[in-house]
Amino acid sequence: MPENEIPEVTGAGEDPGYLITFVRTARGFVPLEGADVRISGAEEVNRNVFFLVTSDRSGLTAKIALPAPPIALSQSPGNPPGYLRYNLQVFKEGFYVNTFLNLPIFPTVTSIQQIDMIPYSEYDPLRNRPTDELLVVDREPLILSEGRNG
Repeated sequence: MPENEIPEVTGAGEDPGYLITFVRTARGFVPLEGADVRISGAEEVNRNVFFLVTSDRSGLTAKIALPAPPIALSQSPGNPPGYLRYNLQVFKEGFYVNTFLNLPIFPTVTSIQQIDMIPYSEYDPLRNRPTDELLVVDREPLILSEGRNG
């Protein structure tokens, strides 16, 4: 198995969804290595799902297989939504914490969540830091690909 690949979650189901995070700084122009990305379930059915991955020198994390509802559920009216929601927190020393709530993960789809980390001020870190955390609610990731190959 390649060193930057994480195996699928046990019990991810027959139609898992996939998530890759792309961590950058300098308003999205510079990849950020060494950022810790915490992925956790945001709903009752996936509260036990938890991953911690780290961005590589290109700013990318490994592709994570996450439980998602079967595709067949979304093809009939009256069924629950065809996705599960996840929360994401991104940490790196010297940067604000980024928190994303309710990211939808669809079955068999690979999504990329772009994260722009903002550094603390080098000159006056206390004056320019009203809080240690940036919060983004309901920001949808980009869809990279669809299909069973993930």
